[in-house]
Amino acid sequence: VITADERAAASATPVDVFRSAPPFLAPHLCDLLLRRHPGIVVRSTLDTRLQAVAEHALRAHSEKLTPRGIHGGAVIIVDVASSSVVALAGSPDYFDARHAGQVNGATAKRAPGSTLKPFVYLEAFDRGLLTPDSVVADVPVRYAGYEPANFDHQFRGPVSVREALVASLNIPALKTLEQIGLDTGLARLRAAGLQSLDRPASHYGISLALGSAEVTLLELAEAYAALARLGEHRPLRLCASDPDEPATRIASPGTAWLLADVLSGPERALQASGHMADTEGPRYAWKTGTSMGHRDAWTVAYGPRHVVAVWIGNPDGRSAEGLTGIEAAAPLADRIFRQLDPRGETPWYPRPADLASRRVCTVSGCAAGPQCPHTREAPGLAGRTDPTPCAVHQIRPFARADGRPLKPADAALVPSDWKVAEVWPPEVESWRTGTAAFQAASPLTSDLRPPSSAPRSLLPAPTSSSTLRILSPVRGVAYRYLPGDDSGRQRLELKAAASAGSELFWFVNGERVARVLSGESAWWPLAPGRHTIACADPTGLSRSIDIEVE
Repeated sequence: VITADERAAASATPVDVFRSAPPFLAPHLCDLLLRRHPGIVVRSTLDTRLQAVAEHALRAHSEKLTPRGIHGGAVIIVDVASSSVVALAGSPDYFDARHAGQVNGATAKRAPGSTLKPFVYLEAFDRGLLTPDSVVADVPVRYAGYEPANFDHQFRGPVSVREALVASLNIPALKTLEQIGLDTGLARLRAAGLQSLDRPASHYGISLALGSAEVTLLELAEAYAALARLGEHRPLRLCASDPDEPATRIASPGTAWLLADVLSGPERALQASGHMADTEGPRYAWKTGTSMGHRDAWTVAYGPRHVVAVWIGNPDGRSAEGLTGIEAAAPLADRIFRQLDPRGETPWYPRPADLASRRVCTVSGCAAGPQCPHTREAPGLAGRTDPTPCAVHQIRPFARADGRPLKPADAALVPSDWKVAEVWPPEVESWRTGTAAFQAASPLTSDLRPPSSAPRSLLPAPTSSSTLRILSPVRGVAYRYLPGDDSGRQRLELKAAASAGSELFWFVNGERVARVLSGESAWWPLAPGRHTIACADPTGLSRSIDIEVE
């Protein structure tokens, strides 16, 4: 075909030898499957297009975080219908040995922060205890020496469950877990797929609601996939040969729909993306989480078709500035979710049949009572949501003629001036009366008008002892006295919650030591030994606790 001269010229031409890159996709998943199925050929559930989307998005996002000392991350995409993992990227760069790139962030156990809170409220919704409109108390609490606070160290007083979950408030989540029971809450999490939570409930304590335990990103993706299927749990599938196991219902469809409604919408999309123009994209529900000490940032987003789970952090557990769910993880989850449904054509969940409309008080979120001045329609679970009417609004006399606070015993002194007043639980009332900013901004009673008359029988009877509660000292806590310290700092705070304006009398071992108003603190100098601390109001109601000072 060629001449001798052409052959000679070709033979004399130098040959450039080089390696072409072999196919290299999803190395962390391949490592995982090789460990689970050594020596056999398996077919994964990956979608190569979506795997490329996840890897490219994680790598690009990581480049922005590297200057801030954040080098690790992981992404999982789950197909909701089949419960299949269609993408898994365990780190931004598998070959980054300096930052442990071969460590699979999708299977590492980490503290999930607030990503567990939706499951606490899911149980409360499902049992009919709460709805998104229910009002809960975001006020200071103490648990035997543990004084939790919100991320911003602020308290908001009465807030709706919707606001508490969207703002990821800690105190309402702790109170809700306390209400449903720690054992019940832990069982709900395990049923959703968080099998790493294998210790007894007592091991985790009440802080389980704040994500103090450790789970994996794969487990979180499985749990949120159950939410995406409106309460049906199915194990994740990594291999095409994995059995298609039947679903197990962990919550009613209406319960899961209420939760998805709270965690989605245009305002939520704006929080995730940071751009108003992006609120027109696909609708999805999402929740962030940040572990203690800013070591892990999480976001899990879900809709009817996909779940996108993101972890951002350092494989060695180092903390970094800005390592929070909303800053470090949410933008990546938002970017990927928009690539999955760029035109936003996936229809949202239809309203389940087990939901029903009911009229609620706009202040308390409870079923509207006869005294509630403002009400509206809101969804609840048919035949399950607590139908107890609002107890916050009660008809009360205005005040004594001399302007002093009215007490139940003064009913006979009041002629006919009545109004609808708000009567909150003691801990809320104590917070309200002690927070000027709340009082100035509160719309709770400013537009209420008293009825022309009201039967005197509507005046509440003298309150029971349940309206008086000792906030400090805390039962079950041992206090320590340091001999030789005469600086005056060894004082114990005495504080109680009671009706607004009530006088309170404090006694230590039967001897009166202070007289204050509700919401105010008294101080008692510590003394070694066992002591009985008592608080009483002028009506004779009292509470007492025993403490020990070592």
